[in-house]
Amino acid sequence: MTAIPPILSRSRGALFTTVCGAGLAEAAAMGLAAFATRELFAALHDGRTLPLHALMMLGGAGAGVALARFTNRIAAESLGQRFATAVRHTLYAKIAALPQADLARRRRGAWALRFVGDLTILRNWAGNGLPQAATAAIVLPCAALALWLLNPRLALAGMAPILAALLSMAALTVIFDPIQRGLRSGRAAIATRMIERLAYAPQLDLMGRTQQELRRLDERGQRLRKSAVRRTAAYAGLRMIPDLGAVAGGVLVLWIAARSGASGAEAAAALAVLGMIASPLRALAFTWDRYSGWRVAREKLQAVFDLPDAGRTVERFTRDAASLTVPDGRPVPAGAVLGLTGADARAKTEWLTRLAGLENRRPPVSPGVRFRTALIEPGAPILQGSLRRNLTLGVRPRPSDEAITNVARRLGLAPLMQRLTLDGRVAEGGRGLGRDELARLLMARAALTRPALLLIDMPEIFADAGLMAAMRNLIANLHATTVVSIPAGAPRCIADLTVDAAALLDDAGCEADIS
Repeated sequence: MTAIPPILSRSRGALFTTVCGAGLAEAAAMGLAAFATRELFAALHDGRTLPLHALMMLGGAGAGVALARFTNRIAAESLGQRFATAVRHTLYAKIAALPQADLARRRRGAWALRFVGDLTILRNWAGNGLPQAATAAIVLPCAALALWLLNPRLALAGMAPILAALLSMAALTVIFDPIQRGLRSGRAAIATRMIERLAYAPQLDLMGRTQQELRRLDERGQRLRKSAVRRTAAYAGLRMIPDLGAVAGGVLVLWIAARSGASGAEAAAALAVLGMIASPLRALAFTWDRYSGWRVAREKLQAVFDLPDAGRTVERFTRDAASLTVPDGRPVPAGAVLGLTGADARAKTEWLTRLAGLENRRPPVSPGVRFRTALIEPGAPILQGSLRRNLTLGVRPRPSDEAITNVARRLGLAPLMQRLTLDGRVAEGGRGLGRDELARLLMARAALTRPALLLIDMPEIFADAGLMAAMRNLIANLHATTVVSIPAGAPRCIADLTVDAAALLDDAGCEADIS
């Protein structure tokens, strides 16, 4: 089971220490400002000249508070970004290790939200919520100590409402979890729906569904608006509590000062401290909101991390041709061509997918070593980028441009090379390429990969004599063990031996033995 990376580890712990140090510096500056304020007001009351050192102390304290908060925010943002990078790295590695069927069972928009919505919430907690909570945990006790040193009675009067406000805020935080879940669910519903439909919007419009889609979008938008207003009301209400506490504390400070005979200078200094702690108090309301979002997003991410892996992680690959033993006991020698026959195309695709290791844990050749495999299928990855990049995707080390060009031309890509050149841009998913060009591109990539196991599941190859010739050329030059899905009615002469894919899947041991 994979775990979400801890927030405070390695360099992130040092950044959190910087955040705490900045909080201590802010608290010390606030204390100096309080004592400087008391001395200046005493001088005003006595009609004396304002002491220069007190003025400098007050100005320096204000600058110190500003500098401490600046340092705090820079360190906190860096902490949040580094944490998000670590989670993003772990999440992609986890998704890459999942069986392909697990990916197919979930909506594409849901996977996108893991990288956008959930990661944003986790970053906000690590970069905003947690640092502000740590700062408040340092500043508030230090402010209380400064008040106590100024005047114990005024400290009790000023901090009692603040403490009551903190306890009230803590009691009300339970309302945030259900609000966050509702808001997150509404956002996710709209985002996943839009991610899935945007690519098909013109076709949906052609089908006359635009108004229906707009009505559903508006309905979900209304539900999201209600959830967002509830969350804003809860956040604003929670933020109002420390403001009321600070106001009540100020009133009590003045009342106790008047009844106890405390000097005006001490009362002014106490009010100055209460004014300075208003910011970290309000930040606590923000922190509760961020923490609730963190809890909800963390649950969603952990559910992904708890999924079982397909076990494809390896230290290195071997290109030595693989030997197979199919479940009916027949051996497929290294370098031979096995044809999958039968009318059930789904069975062929499923068996090839399993053989590739996309769905199951395939046994290694030796510890940490597996056969390099090339799978040619319509859903093979074509990434946005240059033609060179797509021809050499997964090829290490990358061959020279001359070698790439020779292989591409040999497999019939000369027209595409002339149209695009190696630096030409290919759209995501191969949009803009013809079916024959896509098939030839994937065959050229397999030729450059030089796999030990070549798996071909593209029925359109058998409908085109030119593509058939390219496939024969590929198989003849690779000397890899090859498994080809042969469509019903297509010639089987390309295969050294054939097997019915449906019979393989019906077999209790449907996995091929690879050695």
